[in-house]
Amino acid sequence: MSVLSKNYKAVGRLSALVSLFLPLAVVTPAAVSTPMERAIVILGDQVNPAPFRSDPVRHRRRAALEREPRRHAETSQRGLLTALRTRRAAGQVTAIQPLWIVNAVTATATPTVLAELAAPAPK
Repeated sequence: MSVLSKNYKAVGRLSALVSLFLPLAVVTPAAVSTPMERAIVILGDQVNPAPFRSDPVRHRRRAALEREPRRHAETSQRGLLTALRTRRAAGQVTAIQPLWIVNAVTATATPTVLAELAAPAPK
């Protein structure tokens, strides 16, 4: 028996109980929330820091080591963030946090959304 069917039966019993005491109350299976899971999606495209380490001036080297991964993450995460925000509007994602330093995104989402993210990209 799946988790959803267990929840559906519980909602059915609750609906019957509520209807005894509050005849106007309605509890539907749609009111059952899907369990969310938190995951970190690490993008395969990472910045190579080697070219920035060769600058002999420390403050420029540090600035480049921060600027370039931020810039790279902004462009490479754009499609993923758009898709996750669309799913958030549909109630399938509750939290999204971009992580520029490792070019990753944390998301709290339904198992279905996470499975789609884990699937290989079409070629």
